[in-house]
Amino acid sequence: GSNIEVMLGLPNSDVK
Repeated sequence: GSNIEVMLGLPNSDVK
């Protein structure tokens, strides 16, 4: 849910 997850290409839990 953090910018690290976005860097890894994972769905951002903050948005989802």
